[in-house]
Amino acid sequence: VETTGNPVRLDLIPDRMIIDGEGWDAVPVTVRVLDSKGRPIETSNVPVKFELTGPGNIIGLGNGNPNSHEPEKGNIHTLYNGLAQVILQSKSNSSGNLSLKAISPGLKDAVVNITVKASHQIPVVPTPSSALVVDKWLVSKVTLERPDPHQTIASFDMNSWAPTSTGELHALNKGRFLIYRSSFTPYSDQQALGSVLIIKQVVGKAEVYVNKKLMLTKDYFETNNISIILPPGEGEHIISVLLEGEPNQNVGLGGIVIQ
Repeated sequence: VETTGNPVRLDLIPDRMIIDGEGWDAVPVTVRVLDSKGRPIETSNVPVKFELTGPGNIIGLGNGNPNSHEPEKGNIHTLYNGLAQVILQSKSNSSGNLSLKAISPGLKDAVVNITVKASHQIPVVPTPSSALVVDKWLVSKVTLERPDPHQTIASFDMNSWAPTSTGELHALNKGRFLIYRSSFTPYSDQQALGSVLIIKQVVGKAEVYVNKKLMLTKDYFETNNISIILPPGEGEHIISVLLEGEPNQNVGLGGIVIQ
C-alpha cells in the first residue's frame, strides 16, 4: 500500500473564489500540507503563519482540536491531523483582490487570491434608544375641593394615598378631583439632551406638573394622549397629574407613560 511521502508544500483551498465587498461576507479557507505528489499528509501538525493583503481581514482561526488552547484570533495557528482553517471577511464598501499567503518553516508557501466584488451596502437601521416607562404610581383620595397637587406624601401614609397603575381608572363618586403621583430618573442621554414624556389615554381634565412646575393643562374631559417636552436635567423627576371630572365619572391614566 502506497503511503504519503515527506511534506513539501502548503495548500490553501477557499470555499469560494468571489465574495461580496459589503463588509459582511466571509469565506473559510482550508489549510493543509501536501507531499511531492500532491497528496495530503494527515499526520502533519505544523504551525502556519498567515499574511493577508487587500480589502479584508482574518476574523477566525481553527483546527478542530478540542484540546487546543491556541487563540482563534490572530495570524498563527497549528494544523491538527493535517488540517486547519482560516476565515476571511471583506471590508465594508470594498472591492479588489484579497490575497492570503500561508508560511511554515521548511515548506513551500501557498498563496490564494480571492476576488472581492463591489456590492450594495446592507441597509442599517440605527438602534433606537429603549423607552423609559414611568410606573409605580400612587393615587390620592377623591376630594370635592381642588387639592394641592404638590402635597407631601408621608412615608407612613397608608390612608390618603394608595398604589395604582396606568390602565386603571378611578370613580370620582361624590368628589371631583384626584392626583396621580410617581417619580422617574431619565436615562443619561435624556438627561443630557432633553426628552418627550408621553402620557397615553388621559381621561378627564388634567394638569401635569414635573418637579412642581406646571407643564401642560388639558381643559376637556374626553380621552386623549398628551406630550410634554422635558428640558435637559439631571436627577430624579417627580410627576404629579391632577385629574378633574364630575361626580361619579371615571378618570385616570388609561395608557402607559413613557419617555
